[in-house]
Amino acid sequence: MHSQTPHRPATPPAGVLAASVVAGILAISGASCGGSTGTLIVVNVDGPGVAVVPWSGGPTIAVECGATRVLKPTSAPGQPWLVTVRALATNQLLLQQNGAGDLEVIVRRGGVLIGQPGPSVGPAGVGCAGGEDPLHH
Repeated sequence: MHSQTPHRPATPPAGVLAASVVAGILAISGASCGGSTGTLIVVNVDGPGVAVVPWSGGPTIAVECGATRVLKPTSAPGQPWLVTVRALATNQLLLQQNGAGDLEVIVRRGGVLIGQPGPSVGPAGVGCAGGEDPLHH
């Protein structure tokens, strides 16, 4: 009768395991800090219709209340961009600000914000106001 040895799972050498952990951490950190694509997202939650010009001489993007538009420019100038937001109905300047990287413009009844894309655009919208200009009534 021959002796049986207890079954042991194969264990990789410590150096291989450590290298795998380091590679995984680098892959995760690289994914979260990846290079910018220069995408511009305009989310009009509950504000007036707006005209957005993503950079000087760039195209005009109309975004009505309740709509979202995504611009992935192929022929944009280098960043930072001077993003301009005007009310469609009155042409009133609502925001003009430099921005770089992926940008999100959020249009709300109370104003316009620009920054890096986030997980939320804030509280739920209160609905669209039809033809009136909710920023200036």
